Amino acid sequence: MPERRLSCPTDVNLPEAAPILPAGPPSHPRVLILGLGLLGGSFGLALRRAGRAGTLWGRDQDAGHQAQALALGLIDQAWQPTAPPEPFDLVFLGVPPGQVQAVLEGLGPWLRPDTLLLDACSVKAPVIAAVEAALGGHAAFVPSHPIAGSHLSGPQAARGDLFEGATVIITPPPGLTVQALRAAWALWEALGARVRELAPEAHDQGLGLLSHLPQLLVFNYLDLVARTGTDLGLAGPGFRDFTRLAQSSPRLWADIALENRPHLLPLLEALRGQLDTLARNLEAEDREALLAGFQRAADLRARWASLQP
Repeated sequence: MPERRLSCPTDVNLPEAAPILPAGPPSHPRVLILGLGLLGGSFGLALRRAGRAGTLWGRDQDAGHQAQALALGLIDQAWQPTAPPEPFDLVFLGVPPGQVQAVLEGLGPWLRPDTLLLDACSVKAPVIAAVEAALGGHAAFVPSHPIAGSHLSGPQAARGDLFEGATVIITPPPGLTVQALRAAWALWEALGARVRELAPEAHDQGLGLLSHLPQLLVFNYLDLVARTGTDLGLAGPGFRDFTRLAQSSPRLWADIALENRPHLLPLLEALRGQLDTLARNLEAEDREALLAGFQRAADLRARWASLQP
């Protein structure tokens, strides 16, 4: 899987990440956040905390979320598409991937070619296509995936420190300018994130295996449990830990699964083969084969844990 582990793009010399609340005017005087849930709300709080935003506008398709975001101070003003078309400096998409094109259509008058457009979607290739279809070159889109979140959702779950220490993967589309890439990279680092770069398809394949597939497994395992009517009083800490992911939004994950189906379908086929092998080993009472597979899994988990900060 092609990947670059960089502190900045190879042809750009970025400054060190700015301190919290830097002196001087904000780097993005006019900011629009579309989608005011956990990620959108946290982005607004983090921008404000870092002194990077002037006025924060926001819009959410859920009127209750929009009112709550205003009450919590996540945004300064609610934005309506009937507002006079004064361009924004920065736009952040906090919506599911399947909503991106619809949310952006008609936004052109409020954008400039150098308006920095960021997203937080966990699937990139379809989102890049959706942004291109909706906007063309009306903004400088830098696809971004902050690997940060919670099973909690909605404006009340927003946190100003959500991105501190998190990895943000940037997946530059064709034609992205060095200036836009540099601006996005520096902004995420100013919010406390560690930035990495991947090709969009490599991102979707890798996250399909490491993030999306586990989510599908948990949902479907619990669906099996629900249909069997098993006594949940028998469940213990292992059940709690394994099923934590099912607290995430089913609507969001149905959207992600459909958007990333080109990568998830082959992964599900590979998993089917893995389960078939497990069944054969159990039927044959092949303890050595079972132990070898379990040990490989335990070793991989330990290696991953050793790499965590």
